[in-house]
Amino acid sequence: MDLKSASLFAAIVIWPVAGYPLLAALTSSLGGNNTALSIAGRGLVALAALLLLSRWRPRATWVLVLFGAFWLAYALRLVISLHIRGEPVSRTAETFWIWSLGACLLPALAVHVGFSPTTALRLPRPLLVISLISIGLLLLSGGTAFLREDGTMAQIDRWNVGALNPISMGHLGVTAILLGLSIRVTRGHDRRMRMLALVSIGAGAVIAVLANSRGPFVALALAFSVLLIARARHRRALWMAIATAMGALWLALSAPDLLFGPTGVLARFTAISEGTDMSAEGRTIAFAGALRQFLSAPLFGDALEERITGYYPHNVTLEAFMATGLIGGLPFLLLTLGTLRAAWGLARMGSTFTWIGLLAVQYLVAAQFSGAIYQSPAMWVMALLCLAAHRDQLRRRRLARMMRRRLTHSGLRAPRRRPPAPAAPPPQGASHA
Repeated sequence: MDLKSASLFAAIVIWPVAGYPLLAALTSSLGGNNTALSIAGRGLVALAALLLLSRWRPRATWVLVLFGAFWLAYALRLVISLHIRGEPVSRTAETFWIWSLGACLLPALAVHVGFSPTTALRLPRPLLVISLISIGLLLLSGGTAFLREDGTMAQIDRWNVGALNPISMGHLGVTAILLGLSIRVTRGHDRRMRMLALVSIGAGAVIAVLANSRGPFVALALAFSVLLIARARHRRALWMAIATAMGALWLALSAPDLLFGPTGVLARFTAISEGTDMSAEGRTIAFAGALRQFLSAPLFGDALEERITGYYPHNVTLEAFMATGLIGGLPFLLLTLGTLRAAWGLARMGSTFTWIGLLAVQYLVAAQFSGAIYQSPAMWVMALLCLAAHRDQLRRRRLARMMRRRLTHSGLRAPRRRPPAPAAPPPQGASHA
């Protein structure tokens, strides 16, 4: 891949994961409005995706077939709901189309078909640096007060800025943690990167706890479990688990209010079981409504949005079945399962692309709690990137095995021999000559 294509590929991956949080942090620190810059940034990413796709030679794979099947079904739903039926929706038709095509479909397709192993190997460093800069600026410019739509301030005890809500801020912290962990447990990184990874883990933990959002913690727990179980037989994974436990203990002892206080992390989770959390109650209503709408039209789907709340149901899997029925929901589900399997495979191999799989798990889980199909660019980009990275690693392993076989058959390489089995001990009482 030439320098131009590599730059396009890097920009498409970095923007949805760390680019927009950096923009939000900069504008919040300087006191400006990021709307125009955000639109420009997303437009440039869409243009980069088109330029990368212009060099693509179409070749059908199971990923592209499923991806195309889902997006065709979703595009038909957009046409029917927005332009034929004229259903009342929370966004304009232009917003649906621009976000769906420009922010999700084109970038995800571009990073999959234009996957560059060399460029992907270099991405953790800029992602770490950008994430750390963003976290530093957000810690300096953020606060626990929230600006309501009527212009008044409300105290929510969750760190945020005007351009970045606590959920997005929490996911920025989780991304920094997972990037750092993947660098610490895989080979191929220099000492400077490993030190930077430690700083990233600490900074990510601080901003995630301050943001105090449930979804990022659930995503972190599941992604961390994938890494820990996949690398359970390796010493680095053991040290990682011990260090994580010690870090959590230190946090609990040094700042107990953040975890155990009336508005702490644990209180946010217990509020769900007690039925006192309004956002959780609203999501439960939306989940049930989306399921009913799917069951009313299971083949082709029912509508773009859940009718009771008048909004997306905050769960992309339910939304896929609600909007596109089995026609689009099944391809979406298979893509999701394939991505999770690919993430597991990368972690199991100890690949230097493990970070891709962990971030794919994070954003897939995130979209099950607060995501929309047309407003989850990080989910789409990381999922398709994970599938491409896993395919690349499997191909390299197959080629390595083929080369070993050829060298063995040609006599240039001695075949691997199993050590001889130990001799069986003589039976007791046997006579010796």
